[in-house]
Amino acid sequence: MFFNKQVERFITVAEKGSISEAARALYLTQPALSREIHALEDKLGFHLFGRTKSGVVLTKMGQSYYEDMKKIYLLEENAIKKARALAYQEEKIIRMGVFIKIVELNSIQLGLQNFAKAFPDVTVQFIKTSFSFREKREMLLDNILDVFWREGVDFNYDDGALEFTELFQDPMCILVAEDHPLASREVILPEDLSGWTLTMPQTEEESTVAMIIQKLFSERYPQTHIEISNLEPSDYLRVQSGDELLLFGINFAKYIPHVRAIPFSDAFPKPKFGLITKANPSNIVRSFIRTIQASL
Repeated sequence: MFFNKQVERFITVAEKGSISEAARALYLTQPALSREIHALEDKLGFHLFGRTKSGVVLTKMGQSYYEDMKKIYLLEENAIKKARALAYQEEKIIRMGVFIKIVELNSIQLGLQNFAKAFPDVTVQFIKTSFSFREKREMLLDNILDVFWREGVDFNYDDGALEFTELFQDPMCILVAEDHPLASREVILPEDLSGWTLTMPQTEEESTVAMIIQKLFSERYPQTHIEISNLEPSDYLRVQSGDELLLFGINFAKYIPHVRAIPFSDAFPKPKFGLITKANPSNIVRSFIRTIQASL
């Protein structure tokens, strides 16, 4: 306890009604406890106990002091219990920020299952976030999130407040309908996309993947129409119907039914995928990250 030790010992003596019994309960010698009580009385400026044949009894001042200090003692004890209960509860919840749930969560599904088996009393909550890295960073530092999904090419953190754990790198592919004219290709090159609409997933504002590809196409392959999308179900349907093509990661493509995933030119950088936490996450969050890593 953080409560004053002299006051704690005074309360014990008052409740035991005996210096010797209180000393045994406190694992102190009787003279040492007596000195503590006398020191407290000197500090307060009044006597706390009167002696009787059977032990000690509280004076009127001691009784008043005991009643008030006991209330304060219990308040402090309850305050600590409540705070520890909240800390325990917080340790039992991991709040993960995602912005394209089906894609992100499928890619780490085995890790989530393994974590649930290893830590059955911990709940993982998925919180939908925007694609803005800045917003998610603020949510993390404000303890609204414990971890969030991150993708991109380069991650430059200059404040030391964040920690990035890379899970994998993912080569890009083009998703096409199974009967699309390009469906028989082994590899699709940028020039093959002339006259088609290529949809690229919306990534975080600091991610350079979409910007690099969009700039390259606008400069070298202007015949290809580029669209940036937050990937609603309608985008997948348009690919499946053959109306457009979708730039995607090979690791994620297996979760999209009724399409072919054809490797795209390797002239483009491979995006990195991973998880962001604060620089010093809690033990349970570290266990979560390790479990996800080990399950890939």
